[in-house]
Parts: sequence; C-alpha cells; structure tokens
Amino acid sequence: MTCILPGGVAQFYAPAAGAITSGLRGWYQFAGNYNDSSGNSNNGTAGGTPTITASGGPNAKYPGYVTTDGTSSYVDLGAPASLELYTTFSILCWVKTSQSGTGFAVAKDYSTGSRGYGIGTSGTQEYVEIQGNAYAQNAGSTVVDGTWHHICATFNSGTVTAYANGTSFALGNPSYGAFTANSLAHWYIGGRAYVGFFNGIAGSFSDVRIYNRVLTATEVSKIYAGTG
Repeated sequence: MTCILPGGVAQFYAPAAGAITSGLRGWYQFAGNYNDSSGNSNNGTAGGTPTITASGGPNAKYPGYVTTDGTSSYVDLGAPASLELYTTFSILCWVKTSQSGTGFAVAKDYSTGSRGYGIGTSGTQEYVEIQGNAYAQNAGSTVVDGTWHHICATFNSGTVTAYANGTSFALGNPSYGAFTANSLAHWYIGGRAYVGFFNGIAGSFSDVRIYNRVLTATEVSKIYAGTG
C-alpha cells in the first residue's frame, strides 16, 4: 500500500503485515521524499543533489531508493534525540554499488573529530566501523558488484554482528570499546562527513532502517526476505 498526497506524490509505503517495527527509530523508504516512516519524524534532507526513484528497488513492498554520487550528494538525517544510540542498536539497508573504495552507506558522524560508526562497503565486501579504532570487513560477503545487496550490523554493548543478504559472517574484530556520546553528530545516508572530507558511496540505497535494539538473526533474515 502506498499513501498518495494531493497531486499524486507518494508520501510513504504503508508497513506490510508482519513488518518489524518494535524499536524502529528511523525508516527511510524514499517514496518520493526523505521522510521517516517510523513515526518518529526523523525526516532527512537532501545534501547536494541525490536522486529519488520511487519504484524499482529490491523490495517490492518498499520499492523506493535514493542514488548518491559518493562525493557531494547524500541524505542528512540530522542529530535527533531518538537517534542518539550508543549501547544497543541495529543499522540496515539495501545497497547497490560498483565502487571499490571504502565508503559508508549509513553512518553517524562525530563532529569533534573522532569517528563515529556506520556500515558500508570496502573493496568487494561489507564494511563496519566503530569509532575509528575497531573496524572489520565482512570477509564472507561480496556486496560490490553493481547489483542489490542487503547489509546490516547490530551493536550490543561492545560486540558487533554483521550480516550480508540475511546471513551473519565472522568479523575480523567484532569487539569495540564504549562509545563517546556526541549529540552534535549527524546521521547520513550515502556517506559520512569526517574532518574535512566525505566518505561516500556512489550508488543507491533502499529500505534504510535504524533500530534502538539488537535485532535477532531471524528478524534480519525476515527483513532481507521482504517479510519483515
């Protein structure tokens, strides 16, 4: 189901039966806009000139996606209180890219110069970074090939678990220290701002979700399969 505004512009795709919404703090479906469909009004704004396509994405229930150029276009989610997550949380999205360099799909910046956290790609693999001092490529995940792939990381009080296409993989360094809270740091889709440069991905992103809890492996698998 799609909600249509006057004039024929889509506002959001209504959650399908069985959608996993418990703990959902940000949900970006790109149904013609950058609005948050979680009910928390954590709407995004365009930075540069990202392009929204309201259909044709990897999930038939939420088919919208946004495309960024990796250097100067992105979606800025700001730093709302309900997205201040430092203990237990999960980040998920679909990504399509052929970019081999390291870049972020969904990330929280640190405006004081220390790095935040996020998920993205590096080489041909999924990439997770936590505050710059603990990072790892998802060694079993080939996700950079110009087709859609689902990536996810859950953060649980010092341990990160990564998933690619609904399946968990071992990380080279799954542990991390305590986060330094920073309420000024913004969330971004399509990259991460950091001390004068931007770690972006030239590619497309769909069904971006941020939860304030650790999703189970079953829940991640359902979201990947389009039943969550």
